[in-house]
Amino acid sequence: MNLSFEVVAGAIGASFLVSITSLSGLFALWIEPERLKRIIPYLLALALGVLLGDTFIHQIPDAVQRQGSISTVCLTVLLGMLLFFFWKNSITSLCDRFITPSIQAIDDTVLRADTRA
Repeated sequence: MNLSFEVVAGAIGASFLVSITSLSGLFALWIEPERLKRIIPYLLALALGVLLGDTFIHQIPDAVQRQGSISTVCLTVLLGMLLFFFWKNSITSLCDRFITPSIQAIDDTVLRADTRA
């Protein structure tokens, strides 16, 4: 198997760009906590939008091609979303009922453990 220089350079360049992009989360270390607390919901929404966008733009057409029926694929995706929605809500309600006092909720997504003995 003989790979050309362009293929190898492209693969290495893409890996480097993905690595740099993943390290971009380090900017959160230099933001003051109050401002970061306001920004986090927007960053979570962006992450969710990117993941869902990738799913719907790239993965669902492949699934339709393999499955053959678009209605089956869309129904499966919808049922999966509903399943995870109800699963998240049931876990949240259980955690709210049985949560220990040493863990405080900062907001809906971030928990802080009390480290004082």
